[in-house]
Amino acid sequence: MADEERTEIRRWPPRRVWTVGLLGAGVTLVALAFTVAAIVYSPDQVGGPSDQTEYQARIRADRSGLFPGTLHVAAERRVRVGEESRIGIWACGPDSGVACPAATATSGTGPVPDASREPVAVPLGARVRVDLTSGNPDAMTVRSVDATGDPAQPLTERDDVAYWAWFVRAARPGTYPLVASVSVLAGDSETLLMPRERVDIELTVTRTGAYTAREATRGGWAVTQWIVGTVIALLGTGLITAATLARWRRGPGRSRRRRTRARRPDA
Repeated sequence: MADEERTEIRRWPPRRVWTVGLLGAGVTLVALAFTVAAIVYSPDQVGGPSDQTEYQARIRADRSGLFPGTLHVAAERRVRVGEESRIGIWACGPDSGVACPAATATSGTGPVPDASREPVAVPLGARVRVDLTSGNPDAMTVRSVDATGDPAQPLTERDDVAYWAWFVRAARPGTYPLVASVSVLAGDSETLLMPRERVDIELTVTRTGAYTAREATRGGWAVTQWIVGTVIALLGTGLITAATLARWRRGPGRSRRRRTRARRPDA
């Protein structure tokens, strides 16, 4: 029809469509690559060369601010089995003076430091954490006096003093090694500024009358159980032997009676 307009729809060839699609994907990938490279090599991002350099510089600065301090242990050398004993450790700055319990040998917060234990030299000037562990946790339990508090304490000034305390209890007599690990931390993190210091504490646990009586009771009950078991076993063996002998004795008599009856003539 002449008065009708014909609309002609143009379609791209399939080859051109694939070409345009691949070109668009390539441009997208190139833009993405540049974006990732800009993020990775940006000096403001964590993990970049600049950030790593700043981190190392902060660690060196924190280490340079450390100063020598001392660690003092208050612990009984001999404790009784089954009873809870307290172990206290003080960290004292070089200018703490009478604030350090080791200087006056008096303390209202725990045991007095043992004068026979040599103080241990430790670096201070940052947050410090002291952890106490037992070399034999099955027989010696250790629990912190302040289990809900932060075990790390700030010792940033030369006159600072910090205190940690634990309760220990041994289930058996013997000699038990304990280890106090001292960690000097950077800022508010768990990063070590220096290698951990190790302080060895040895406790001798002695027996008590109650423990000896309890062990004797346990031993007597074990002996009683062994005796009862042995008697029962012997009685059982005797009964089995008697039954076997009785059966063996009855066996030949029955055979002879059967043979005698077989030889009698019928009436």
